[in-house]
Amino acid sequence: MQQVVGEALLVYPKAPRPSFADQVLAAFAAAGLVPEQVSEVRELQVAMGLVAAGQGIAIVPESVQGMHQRNVIYRPLEDKHAFSPIFFSARSQDRTPELESMLAAVYATYDQLGIPYTPTQL
Repeated sequence: MQQVVGEALLVYPKAPRPSFADQVLAAFAAAGLVPEQVSEVRELQVAMGLVAAGQGIAIVPESVQGMHQRNVIYRPLEDKHAFSPIFFSARSQDRTPELESMLAAVYATYDQLGIPYTPTQL
């Protein structure tokens, strides 16, 4: 993140807040960095179009690499402050085996990747 703090940073979505934009800005703050130029855009596709046009950089989840766009190069961040929490909602009394299996898969993936979490008991 230190290497890109001086670049024009495109964050998304502009609204509603809080959003992924806030998570990106919080990651810079956690690293003790303040981006020099920040532009908020409506959505990921707009940010990627502006990146392709050479108007700045965007911090995106790893899963976005599947979006093959001309003139866009993906580079991994090697910063411990950069992560995006996942929020998951379920009905308060839901005890279905499907939900239990899905949560077990999420927690197993987090364990495998070394991502800290607080398991929720249903």
